[in-house]
Amino acid sequence: MFPLDIEGWQRRRKRVDTKMEAVVSTPFERALAALDQLPPADQEAVMKIVLARRREDNANRVLRESQATYREAPKMRTLVLEMPEDVADALRVPPGEQEVRLRQELAVRLYQKGLLSFGKARELAGISKWAFHVLLGNEGVTRSYDAEELRQDLVTLERLP
Repeated sequence: MFPLDIEGWQRRRKRVDTKMEAVVSTPFERALAALDQLPPADQEAVMKIVLARRREDNANRVLRESQATYREAPKMRTLVLEMPEDVADALRVPPGEQEVRLRQELAVRLYQKGLLSFGKARELAGISKWAFHVLLGNEGVTRSYDAEELRQDLVTLERLP
């Protein structure tokens, strides 16, 4: 989580006033000027909203990049998972996220059991390599790295210029 730094915002605002002779022109400077006019409690509330939106924007960017990677998959095979309606309704996941979450859960468990490699599980999850590393970490899944993977990595390193 980002710390709330009201004093930092105020210092930047004073530098802007000095530097620009109180001419506020960029969106950032206008935001600082507006923030400076608010009482401290409101400034803190605005900062919390700004930081939450920044985290949300970063999460959405990672998701969009992951989905772009997933859309580039060469061939797809459709597998249908049928489940009773009451089970689907009992899932503690919003209906719009169920397919994505189930795909990610399946990918994590198949990787964890050694039934899929890291790369194939990542493809199944439909997310980037880094996002899948984070997902595995959040789930407490240890990464497997066997002797064959080590040999492949050594061969790859020897080929690099």
